[in-house]
Amino acid sequence: MISREIIGFWMAMGVSAVTHAAGFSGLFTPLPSSTIPPPDLAFQWQRPNATTIEVLIADQVYLYDAKTHFSVNGQPITVERPEGQPLDDPLFGLTPVHRGQISFTIRASTQPIQVEYQGCADAGFCYPPMQLELSFSR
Repeated sequence: MISREIIGFWMAMGVSAVTHAAGFSGLFTPLPSSTIPPPDLAFQWQRPNATTIEVLIADQVYLYDAKTHFSVNGQPITVERPEGQPLDDPLFGLTPVHRGQISFTIRASTQPIQVEYQGCADAGFCYPPMQLELSFSR
């Protein structure tokens, strides 16, 4: 799992340094870290009940549909999800993304659910793949 400190470091180094090392130097420009929300504010995940997972996505940030996966004890689970909106992404081409607030529907489970996800800010910064665990709350 990528820690908030590592992401903060990347932001402090400037997007151009990270993207240059990855071979994408022509696609992005450096930005002050204050314009890019930290991951826990960019993607606010909740599991309000046994069959729903919600995520509030910050303004000017999007979540890749194809890079969002759910599992229980390492086994993938089926999730009903809203259809993503197409985005012509500079890295992945035309790909569905989610913005705003979205809900995922799962079969009822009292076991913790692991979520793997990735998203980007419209400003040109892409968060590294991230993981979290959501437990049931009543």
